[in-house]
This record gives sequence, structure tokens and C-alpha cells, in this order.
Amino acid sequence: MKFLGKYLRHLLVSCLLLLPALTGADEQRGASEVRELLQLSGAERQYSQLLQVMTRNIQTSFSTGLAEALKQRPLGERKRSQAKAILDRNFGQFITRFQTLMKQTMPWERLVRDVYIPVYLRHFSQRELQDLVAFYRSPTGRKFARNNGQLVQDATRAIKHEYGKQLQQRAEQLSQQTLRQITQELDQLASGG
Repeated sequence: MKFLGKYLRHLLVSCLLLLPALTGADEQRGASEVRELLQLSGAERQYSQLLQVMTRNIQTSFSTGLAEALKQRPLGERKRSQAKAILDRNFGQFITRFQTLMKQTMPWERLVRDVYIPVYLRHFSQRELQDLVAFYRSPTGRKFARNNGQLVQDATRAIKHEYGKQLQQRAEQLSQQTLRQITQELDQLASGG
């Protein structure tokens, strides 16, 4: 664990040292094309949707954890109702604070400047960026931008429906096989073999 903390500190320092070079890319060639591409492609809308999905996932995890915690505490009907009110109030406050924290930690403009522009400039030439902008300005590009989120959702839903159960079963089998192998090797190690 100490190694991980030390590694993360070194990584953070390295990123901070590289940040001026990366943020300087904003003034370099192609930065305006990246900004326009992000605007035309609906990336900010997708960012907002990502924040909503993250919030829903946290709500689900939090609710599941709280439901488990309540099961551990036998309460009468009246106290259970009071406990639910306490949980709802505190959870609502938590979500509000969490959403504020997410927006403060990773505001859109900072992501554009520090993440998207450097990444796009690393992967696309200025000409390619101009071509992408031209595509997103076209009727087909605008339609793609409008429907991209729904396309991803539909594809994800179809994949989950078509392959989810099968993948889950196979993953469970693989997990059990791996656990048996580990247990067997640990037993051999413990017995001196």
C-alpha cells in the first residue's frame, strides 16, 4: 500500500511538472479546432450525462449499503419510518454536496484545457481535426452528434441483453476455477509442497 501511495505521489508530481507543457498546447495549432469539435459533437452534454450516471451509480451503491445496514438493526415499524426519513434527508444532502464536489473537481473548461485538447492534439493532425469539424457541421454529423448518446445506450442494452447472462455465467465459472487453483496452490504451499 505504501508503494502505491509513493507511486501515486510521483505520478502526481510528474503530471504537475508536465501540466504547463500540456496546457500550452491550448495556444498551439489545432486547439480551436478541438474546442469547436467538442462543441459540435455534444461532448459537454455527454459530460453532463456522465455526471448524472456517476451520481445514479453512487445513489444505487449508497442505497444498497444503507438497506443492508438497516437489515442489521431490527427496528419496529415506527422507528423504521423515522430511520428512512433520516436516511432520505442525509442522502439528499450527500448527493447535493457530491454533485458540487464533482463540478468543482473536474469542471468542463478545465477538462477541455487539460485533458481533451492535449489528447486530441496527440492523436489528430490539424488537418484531421478540421475534417472532423467539417463532418460535425454537416447534416449527417449533426445527426450523429444528436443521436450518439442514444446509440451507445441502445448498443449497451443490446449487448447486455444478448451477452450479459452468458458472460456473467462464464465469468463466474472462470472465477471459481481460478479460486480453486489458488486454493490448491496455497494448500500445497502450507503443507510444505
